[in-house]
Amino acid sequence: MPTKILYAVLNWGLGHASRSIPIIQSLLKKNIELVIASDGEALVLLQKEFPSLTFEVLPSYNVQYAENAKNFDKAIFFQLGKFGKTIKEENKLTDLLIRKHNLTHLISDNRYGVYSKTIPSTIICHQINLQHKIVFVKKQINKVHFSLLKKFTEIWVPDFEDKMAIAPNISNLEFKNKSIASKLKYIGLLSRMEKNKLELNQNIVSIILSGPEPQRTILEDKLLVEISTISENFVLVRGTEISEKIHLEKPNLKVYSLLKTAELNKLINQSKIVICRAGYSSIMDLLKLEKPAIIIPTPGQTEQEYLATHLQNKNWFYSSLQEKLILKKALQESQNYTLPKKHFSEEELEKKIANFLSLQ
Repeated sequence: MPTKILYAVLNWGLGHASRSIPIIQSLLKKNIELVIASDGEALVLLQKEFPSLTFEVLPSYNVQYAENAKNFDKAIFFQLGKFGKTIKEENKLTDLLIRKHNLTHLISDNRYGVYSKTIPSTIICHQINLQHKIVFVKKQINKVHFSLLKKFTEIWVPDFEDKMAIAPNISNLEFKNKSIASKLKYIGLLSRMEKNKLELNQNIVSIILSGPEPQRTILEDKLLVEISTISENFVLVRGTEISEKIHLEKPNLKVYSLLKTAELNKLINQSKIVICRAGYSSIMDLLKLEKPAIIIPTPGQTEQEYLATHLQNKNWFYSSLQEKLILKKALQESQNYTLPKKHFSEEELEKKIANFLSLQ
């Protein structure tokens, strides 16, 4: 039977979709037949990138963040039942899609229901250890997390192992769990971006937004107000197809909803600095392009708060809490940070893909 893969992507911001692009491209180069499955803006982005592929719609998690960071845990807690229901729904749909498309393998970027007992499945997950400030809560949520992860044949981690890791507290196993440890496969850093020798425009500042509401819009509104006091030229990529009218029309602001990879790659390469969330996929893109940035963690999202603090302490990126952001000050202070040259290689990924495809 020829290899045929369902590649499923979580729609929780655009990071999961964007980092999946180089893996999808690698599989297509091997002439492997793919079915892409997602929902919302992640699905739209992938349809734009790969218009000739077959697509399926998965149930939406439809996550909503709290407007206040203090209520983040509460907001997520009250959605846990919905998340669990969605995981069960997507697992049932996965079984149907296996039969419909005669699938041989499953690859899931953080969709916990896209696994099967009948064919090999791997989950791409950079956050092996979920973060929480309270140790007891951290242990409990990771216990549940491990129970979800162990259902997959393999776990692909887009980072380096041990001391080489860019985010060791989240990508390396903290709590001992043999059933998880044996499945971990570190595939190196992933990015759809390519560093180009384009002429740098010292006047362009790129703002790249995505992520669940209402926090995406709250940050957008704050930045639009701040922009009005600064003479720099800004390009805003909203990361959403929602056609809400932006009422701040200024000569120094250009606005896009979503950009295809080539367009976004060109924009970031030519920009002197990027303003974005402290999402893991965004960090990998910035490292690949060696691009200075102001990273702003989503309020209450512990993973992004950890990444922002960790990378600022390493003197890689300037970081600011959303509520304390003063854009003019951030643009000045961000010049004092220095990015390392990180090794991006497809070698580890190609090895893991080959090994996975050999599983029956």
